[in-house]
Amino acid sequence: LKSKAENLMEKVYEVYKLSGEKYSYIPKQYNLDIDPNEKNLSKDIEKIIEGIANKERSNLCIGDTVGEDLIKCFEVNGIKIIFHPFNNSKIFGLSAYHNKKGCFILINDDPNIPEERKIFSIVHEYAHLIFSRDEYKKSQNELQYSNYKSDINEKIANTFASYFLIPRDILSNYDYLLRGKLILEDLIYIKKELNVSLQALIYALNNYGYIDDLTRKRTFELLYKAGLG
Repeated sequence: LKSKAENLMEKVYEVYKLSGEKYSYIPKQYNLDIDPNEKNLSKDIEKIIEGIANKERSNLCIGDTVGEDLIKCFEVNGIKIIFHPFNNSKIFGLSAYHNKKGCFILINDDPNIPEERKIFSIVHEYAHLIFSRDEYKKSQNELQYSNYKSDINEKIANTFASYFLIPRDILSNYDYLLRGKLILEDLIYIKKELNVSLQALIYALNNYGYIDDLTRKRTFELLYKAGLG
């Protein structure tokens, strides 16, 4: 898979080069002061990650863009995104970095993977590119791939993706539905509007204080019992 991914990325790079592109976008690197052996993120670190997610939306000139339109925003800014079936539904995406060729995100375009998951995977991999830059291989002769062994790195990427895909101010547009009793039909409506998974939406509601931890847990239990996990 790694060899196939590298061949795809090299071909895409050559296409961009032939089209006259003269630059490769390297996003800012962020270094969090956190022990790699930590099991969970503190509230303070989550707050910092939320701020970085909002800052990156601003850096990429995303504005109020949500859902699949985010793909265009990444590509316009020079992040090369490739969709290709992996024939392996356990892998959602890969990312690579080169100090001259730029950043690449390869997404598993398996038809069995929901579109919302593919969008989440793009942002998840972007998070690795900005938070885990040092995890990528050091050789500059080939594309560098990160080797994600740390659970905390995965939690950082997931947390960033959640805040990036569902910013606080955009979710507040639906306060008229969220400040009362939560109704499944309303949640599904908001999920479709934002083009995110129901799971991501519920986590966002918990992160932003619309629901407490116990309500989040009970909501997931109800969804799984209904076959909507």
